[in-house]
Amino acid sequence: MIKKILVFLIIFYKNNAFTNKSCGCCNNKKDRKNKNIIDDKIIINEGNNNKKINKNNNKNEENNLNELIIKNIINSTVGFTNITNTCYVNSTIQLLIHDNLFLNNFSILFFSNNNKENILSNNLNKLLLNINKKINKYNNKKNISISISKFKFSVAKKNKKIKNFKIYRQNDAFSFLKLILNNLEYELINNENKNTIYNEQNNKNKFKINKNFYNIVEISLLNNNNDSIKSFIDENISILKNNINTDKNIIIRLKRGDKDNNNKLIKIFKKIYLDDFIIINSKKYYLKSIVIHIGNKNSCGHYINVTKINNKWYCFNDTECKYCYVRDINDFNFENNINNNVKNNAYYMLYSLEH
Repeated sequence: MIKKILVFLIIFYKNNAFTNKSCGCCNNKKDRKNKNIIDDKIIINEGNNNKKINKNNNKNEENNLNELIIKNIINSTVGFTNITNTCYVNSTIQLLIHDNLFLNNFSILFFSNNNKENILSNNLNKLLLNINKKINKYNNKKNISISISKFKFSVAKKNKKIKNFKIYRQNDAFSFLKLILNNLEYELINNENKNTIYNEQNNKNKFKINKNFYNIVEISLLNNNNDSIKSFIDENISILKNNINTDKNIIIRLKRGDKDNNNKLIKIFKKIYLDDFIIINSKKYYLKSIVIHIGNKNSCGHYINVTKINNKWYCFNDTECKYCYVRDINDFNFENNINNNVKNNAYYMLYSLEH
């Protein structure tokens, strides 16, 4: 009798405790458990989606310049290999990558106008990211050097129809700079007047002013009595005031290659003192970077760059980067040759709003 009662109680307990006929409280718990499981699945799925989104965001972030990358680049001493007469490319790129305002403007425009068809801007972006990658890998040592051949060929590809630009020959560094700015303007800003981007204003053939990424001032040294950048600025200040965009940096080109009275192309070895700063419209522009041409003719010779990094001047000669042991950069002589000094050979220079 006792055994029958125990069997009955066990069966009753099982049926009430583990079947769907359990009390509402248990059903609520089960529902909660099931809901938690469902919610967990949703959370897990959302987590996976977030991971995918984060991965995509990380890829996008890796492909875009940011403040940290730009800071790394402008403070770097990375050199560039010379591949078949590319000193004009190397010296020009050194000037651009050490200009904080240019890099910030480029990053904003590139992010908002990113397009696979923008050959030059895409290659410039890749170059900048590659520079940053090498800096991080080697802790910004002075002997870092990278190749910029892809960027060089991207410029050549965009300018096939330009007769004066030969990819395997020595080219004019300033003309190369204008090609870069011209193409970036075409790709990223997309002006309607694409064929007349560089609108020039003449002042008795003494200088020209262009406005794009930079204020670009070109000064003819032929029959020019000025002996410094400041004296030229002071003499033409009234015209410059009306033409300079005070939100942009200034690039000044000294036209050392010019035609003499016999219409013969010559290089002008006129000493021009490069002032530490110039003032236009109450704004100070500080000397930041200089492209120097060494040689007797503009069609040949060698280009180097000297740039101020953290208040110290460095000389970039392709892959080499050396500290300039001079108080005044005008006294710097390349390879200790007095004929290769800055005052006689400075070709174009960057004056920056940032000290």
